Amino acid sequence: GKARMEWTWVGVAVACGVAIVVYGVLRVAVGKSGSRSGEGTAPLRPLSDFDRIVVVGTTCSGKSTTATRIGSKVAGMKVVELDAIYWAPGNWQPATPEDFERNTREAIAPPAALPSSDSSTPQPLPPHRWVAAGNYRQVRGMLWGGAQLVLWLDPGFWTNFRRLLSRTAHRCWTKEPLWPAVTVTTTDSTTTTTTTPGNVEDWKTALKLWSDESLIHWFFKTYWRHKEQIPESVAQYPHLHLIRITDPRQLDLWLNPVQPTCSAPTAE
Repeated sequence: GKARMEWTWVGVAVACGVAIVVYGVLRVAVGKSGSRSGEGTAPLRPLSDFDRIVVVGTTCSGKSTTATRIGSKVAGMKVVELDAIYWAPGNWQPATPEDFERNTREAIAPPAALPSSDSSTPQPLPPHRWVAAGNYRQVRGMLWGGAQLVLWLDPGFWTNFRRLLSRTAHRCWTKEPLWPAVTVTTTDSTTTTTTTPGNVEDWKTALKLWSDESLIHWFFKTYWRHKEQIPESVAQYPHLHLIRITDPRQLDLWLNPVQPTCSAPTAE
């Protein structure tokens, strides 16, 4: 009956999960999870060198969180979360390609000139600064063509996988709404605020391990692919600088560099 079908579905999900984890273990064991060379002893160029940044990486590598941290560190840095632009609020409905491209273009558009009371005195334009989080190929040319830095978050397989399981469990349990829409309508006499509920992750979708709808499935599908494709893609944009972060401590040091303690520079 119905109960038997439900247990069959759970059994299929568990079997797929075990197969996926075994596959991941084998990939790591044979050394195909990506070389960690380049963790690097050479100092990284500082954050202050860059005004326009794209943060990339696989699912749960920390893209949105890192973009938000960067936005809090740099004055005038606009944070653009591509997931929030792509997914319409309510029921995981993707934006149309036209809407996605238009809204992304508007999000990274140069700022307008500051208003001036003296029209004879030209006002300098505010800095054109933004940090975008996301891997969407559809808008890659737009973003990467205007960016100065690609920040690649590439933690170890198990670190990434542990984050994914923890975040998925938290969101499914708490029903945390993702990217709700707030619309403010103002008339002559009243202001009305309308909130459209955000998207919510659920266990049923998370455990569809055979489907692209499951982030766990998507993680295993794209983790090793990103290790090959990101360096190759960056090479197509000669103006871009690439920084690969393989350890959270490395990211912390880059965002919060230790100031030298010496009181005077020394001669080379």
